[in-house]
Amino acid sequence: MQPPSSYPVRAVWIAFFVALVFHIAVVLAIRHYEHPVVWENGAIAESLLAGRGYSMNFAGPNAPTAWQAPGYPFELYFFEGALGTRPLTFLLISLLQCVLSGAMVFPVAWLACRWFGTRAAGLSAWVVAFMPLYAWYCTRIHQPCDVMAIYPWVLAGWFHTVETRKLPAAIATGLITGLGALFSPTMLAVFGVISGVLLLRALLGANWPAARSVFIAGICTLLAITPWTVRNYQTFGRLVPIKDSFPKELWYGNNPDSTGTPFYAGGREAIDLPPIVKENYGKWTESQLMDAVKEKTFAYIAADKPAFIKRTLKKILWLWTAVPRSLLRTTGDAEAVKYYWVHTGYWCLFLLGFFIALFKGLLRRFEIILSFATMITIYSIVYGLTIVGNARFRAEIEFLFIPVFAAACGAVLDQLTRRDTNRQN
Repeated sequence: MQPPSSYPVRAVWIAFFVALVFHIAVVLAIRHYEHPVVWENGAIAESLLAGRGYSMNFAGPNAPTAWQAPGYPFELYFFEGALGTRPLTFLLISLLQCVLSGAMVFPVAWLACRWFGTRAAGLSAWVVAFMPLYAWYCTRIHQPCDVMAIYPWVLAGWFHTVETRKLPAAIATGLITGLGALFSPTMLAVFGVISGVLLLRALLGANWPAARSVFIAGICTLLAITPWTVRNYQTFGRLVPIKDSFPKELWYGNNPDSTGTPFYAGGREAIDLPPIVKENYGKWTESQLMDAVKEKTFAYIAADKPAFIKRTLKKILWLWTAVPRSLLRTTGDAEAVKYYWVHTGYWCLFLLGFFIALFKGLLRRFEIILSFATMITIYSIVYGLTIVGNARFRAEIEFLFIPVFAAACGAVLDQLTRRDTNRQN
């Protein structure tokens, strides 16, 4: 991407190298790579390495699955296949994640410079460099770091594509969007809406080169996910664009024991799926089990619709504020509880910056309104319907608040400076 003329290149590069050092230091200090928790991604990668295909033990022993988006399981598969399943392998994955996370300074600063100027760009780069959650997820052998790292590049890519109307930019943006969706399908919904609005705006303004670029980028996005969609259709006999596990997430958020998070009060025990899943283990396909879970969930929702609305609104409120500590996981590293005030603290600063910027009239630009309206709406729907409680859910899009926070800091500083000048005069 061609940076704006006022883009603080030197400051951003320095922030990148500082972020890299900081993230690597955190990885080496925590040493999670020595005994990593790899969750379902690891189980699928293990099946791939053993020649059993993309499978896990949810529907039956080594049953074909679309439980997880394929991006991270295949990343684990390639690394472990080349280097073996050992701490060095997971350390190298963590170091790669340090590079990806540190490189977020470039697109976030680009967006900040585009929207608010040089000063906001420089401050945004430093905020990214020292964001606690970005450093933490460099240590995890899980997809959140990759998703967070890809997101700002994709958003910047779509705006750059419309502006430059160049074919290489359109192709690159579309392919990266598709790649991101193979790590986080929610990204596909977000940029489906954003690209649709950009296309409509270009058509209404008779900006045919921009419309063509957006259309080409959209086609490239679909092409990027098509091989996986074809695999799912061949495996399950139905259209599954990326993953099929939304019904179980919907159940976690809407069942007789639901708390709003994946856990019972106290955070030591996870809420289980309905008994029909265990009863039909090895008998039904994953798609059939998900259909059964969906039917149970819809029946529960229909039985008390006012309670469903109340649960949904409560989870949306928690998503954009903070989840009660009593409902967060206390097993394993228990990071959500251990670092609760770190996460909640910086998020409160982001929210304060957002409202200051809103009050100051700094959020009137079309791109800012489109980005916030789309991401807030889609994430509210997805996690209002399902569950909150994992810091990574909202963290995927927290980068959007960083340029706004930086602009708010600049506005407050300017106001304080003017007051000091007026007093001196």
